[in-house]
Formats: sequence, C-alpha cells, structure tokens
Amino acid sequence: MTQVISKQRNMNAETLNDTYGTKWMYVGWTSKASLPRSPLAQPKASRDKKETYRQWLWHQMQIGNTQILNLLRLVKHDTVLIDDCWNAGVANAHIVIKAAQWLREQPKHVY
Repeated sequence: MTQVISKQRNMNAETLNDTYGTKWMYVGWTSKASLPRSPLAQPKASRDKKETYRQWLWHQMQIGNTQILNLLRLVKHDTVLIDDCWNAGVANAHIVIKAAQWLREQPKHVY
C-alpha cells in the first residue's frame, strides 16, 4: 500500500534513499531540506485547499500533461510519497494516490 509521510526538516534525498531506497517521491511545494519542488506540487495560490488541488490535478490529467501523467504512473503500491502540505490530516499526496489509482484503471489508450 502506498504510504504518505509528512516531510520533516531533516529529510533530504540522502536520508530518504537510505530509508526507502528508490521507492520514494517528493510531491511537495517547498523544501528546506534540499528537495526540489515537485511538478505534482499544488500551485502556490491554492495551497491548503484540497478541492482546488484535486481540480488542478484533474485538469492537468485531462489536458494530457505528460510530465504529470508520467509521474502518476510511477506511483505504485510500494511507493512512499513525501508531502509537506497537510490540512486536517489529509495531504495532497492522498489525492495523488487516488489519481494514480484511477489512471491505472483506465484503458491504455485513454491516457
């Protein structure tokens, strides 16, 4: 099952590689720990608004944003998603998981 981890200040690529190998993906906006901004990160203007993020991500999928679609295809059952955008116990990463699951269920020719 895909895990969601809240990004901590001391997390960087080296510590994440040591802990999770190559099976992690950062999906956050900013990083004080030298992790680059993810293309899956919520647009800054809508930060902390889950419905706005869900709509933004769906739009990216609908317009065929290949970078977004390719990243979603990388999310597998053993992937660990690292996120810094939590609101009421829900992270954007939870929305990413649902989008990735939906994408996997679609016929290959659709997306």
